Amino acid sequence: MKQDRVLFLGCGDLGSRAGGILLDSGMAVAGARRDPSRLPDGFQRFYADYLQPDSLACIADFNPDYIVASFKPTSRDVAGYTAGFLEASR
Repeated sequence: MKQDRVLFLGCGDLGSRAGGILLDSGMAVAGARRDPSRLPDGFQRFYADYLQPDSLACIADFNPDYIVASFKPTSRDVAGYTAGFLEASR
């Protein structure tokens, strides 16, 4: 039977907690963030910055069945929210 694979993009506290639960249930879990050394044990780790599309190419090798994206603003003003949410989702 195929093991489901989930990738948490922008894997901070929420992704680490949810990923831990999924890992315990038998799923393959990966996290992508600017500092992958902070990801929990058991996660496949990827360096990625969702504001830099070229950094996302490494994720293709993981071939996830599911992607959970958790974005945040780059600053607490309109420009930061635009970059952190609108631009990131593009």
